[in-house]
Amino acid sequence: MRIAMFVWNEFRNDARVLKEAETLQNAGHEVTVFALHTPGLTEERETLASGVRVVRTMRSPLWRFRSRVAGPPAAPSGPVPKLSRRRRVLRTLARSWTHAMVLMRMVRMRPHVVHSHDVNTLPTAWLASVLGRGKLVYDAHEISTDREGYAGFRDLVGWVEKKLMPRAAATITTTDARAKFFA
Repeated sequence: MRIAMFVWNEFRNDARVLKEAETLQNAGHEVTVFALHTPGLTEERETLASGVRVVRTMRSPLWRFRSRVAGPPAAPSGPVPKLSRRRRVLRTLARSWTHAMVLMRMVRMRPHVVHSHDVNTLPTAWLASVLGRGKLVYDAHEISTDREGYAGFRDLVGWVEKKLMPRAAATITTTDARAKFFA
């Protein structure tokens, strides 16, 4: 069985996803983890010792020029500065581009199962499962409506989970309390 896993990180220190991928690989499945690529920090493609393949996608074609677009980094303490309208639009376009590239790569793979890790990958994973005619597994690592950084998106996040979780063939979460919340 071909399994595509999608994480919204560089897949360098994600022990939980790595254990799941290696367990599935050791059970005889063909596992590919789709993640984010940072030039100079990660390889675009690699095969781990376990046989798990990792395919990384750059965040946008403009990623190399991010310092010019993003400006200086925020101070390490204090309130998070609001993004200008221009930066919000650029960030949305960059993330949309990344999701489109990952979607295209996952559909091309034609996985039997698409495994979404957290709500930020759920819509793309769901669409890949529909287009590729595979099953969707949703792995909710956290209750995303309570996550830091999602304050402005809580209603949207809740709506996405409410609409797409029932379409998953299976849902995984980390604790009984979270399972009860999602149920």
